[in-house]
Amino acid sequence: MKMLDQFVWQLMENYFRCIDGRLQLEGRGSDVSLLVRALDRFYRRLQAMNKLLPSADFACAGNDIVIKTSKQRVDYCLDTLKLQFAGTI
Repeated sequence: MKMLDQFVWQLMENYFRCIDGRLQLEGRGSDVSLLVRALDRFYRRLQAMNKLLPSADFACAGNDIVIKTSKQRVDYCLDTLKLQFAGTI
């Protein structure tokens, strides 16, 4: 069981890197509803993996990616609002 956990964690770390890179690309300038749906699907898949392999907790790593992507999107929106405000003044 320990070897299975290690193998799954190696695969999941690779998956997390791929997902994080893709979400970072989508985080700026993309449609917010698409980004939210993508994050929701991602988190649901992690929950399914947690049910399949209860000894591993993928939710923490997944939460970090969701929070990082959300923060990036908020920062992007703030920068856009600042530019629009400066242009209005």
